[in-house]
Amino acid sequence: MINESFSKLSGRSLFILLLIAIGSGCFLLTYIMGNNVMWSVWNIPTMTPHFADLRVFTGVITSIEAGYDPLFNNPGDPWNRELNHPRIVQTIIVALGLREAHTTIIGVIMISLFLLSLIYSMNYYGKLTAIILIIVTFSPATMLGIERANNDLLIFAIVALTIILSRLSGLLASCTILLSATLKLFPIFSILIFLRYQKSKFVIYSILVSIIFVGYLYVNLDDLPQIFSSTQKGVTVFSYGSRSYSLDVELLVAMLPCFIVLIINAVFFLTAKYHDLSQDHLASYNLDAFRVGAGIYIGTFFLGNNWSYRLIFVIFTIPFLIECLKKPPLRVWSYVTLSSIIFSFWSIRFDDIPLSGALDEVANWLMLSGLFWILLNSVPIYLHPSKMRLRNND
Repeated sequence: MINESFSKLSGRSLFILLLIAIGSGCFLLTYIMGNNVMWSVWNIPTMTPHFADLRVFTGVITSIEAGYDPLFNNPGDPWNRELNHPRIVQTIIVALGLREAHTTIIGVIMISLFLLSLIYSMNYYGKLTAIILIIVTFSPATMLGIERANNDLLIFAIVALTIILSRLSGLLASCTILLSATLKLFPIFSILIFLRYQKSKFVIYSILVSIIFVGYLYVNLDDLPQIFSSTQKGVTVFSYGSRSYSLDVELLVAMLPCFIVLIINAVFFLTAKYHDLSQDHLASYNLDAFRVGAGIYIGTFFLGNNWSYRLIFVIFTIPFLIECLKKPPLRVWSYVTLSSIIFSFWSIRFDDIPLSGALDEVANWLMLSGLFWILLNSVPIYLHPSKMRLRNND
């Protein structure tokens, strides 16, 4: 009876059941053993008071009332960290009247939105996908973002909404892309969602969003150096990116190997047999989600240093990568990419083991190459000149 019930479970239903069961176990462990013991399971150092990253925002009004500009001096934050976000974020905080007393409720809301987005932004996957999704959801990288209540959780929810709305309207998807990019800039890479449309719509929406975003950057041009310089940067297993192995490397120098990796992939793509993944999955949530997750990972990799919790956007790629395991030409790269994803999400747990940092770097670079290669094979036919010529000849 139990086996029959299990066999009838969809992947999403299994994911929800495991999410509830493991989440309940975490609450129980916290209640019995205490907060520090629970987070030590993932080797995550706790910060007190709780939801530390969120307090950068909830301390803004206090700093403004004291006569400071939170972008440069934010004493309302317990660790005096600058608000490394565009000024519109300050405007929103003041308009909503968010203060330190609201930290807990805002944090709970953000975490809830993140979990709901995990459930509803990806569809039509099996039990294997559900298990891998659970493995990365309860990984140290994801739990680090939850422990800190980092606002990437909220951005994840908005990006997930972009994936959902893209099936209804390109204009609505454009609005949510611009909303998330206005708040934190890097979600502009989710513009790859427009690959789901025919050529004319792809061009129109891409140009429209790009022009508005460039204009927004221009308006904030004077603040951008401070935003980037005041952003705390992680290294080793607590981060990923082109220079996550060292803060001493200049960003432009660190970008060079990234370009080399992508160029090599692009050359092989143009000369090898084209595996058109876009036609079979033209309206697939999984392909849409993959393009967005891969775009954000590749784009943020070039930024140099990203804390490991930003890996949560890679979760969007997992259902489609599982689908690619069934395609012989892409099977090897799919296995490599999935293995690298799981290791990278869990590498914080192995921080004390020698060479863990080096292995994490290898995994991150393999993810960069693997996601880009599969992304190239997922582009619509109108972006592949050689394939388009073949179709015209037919």
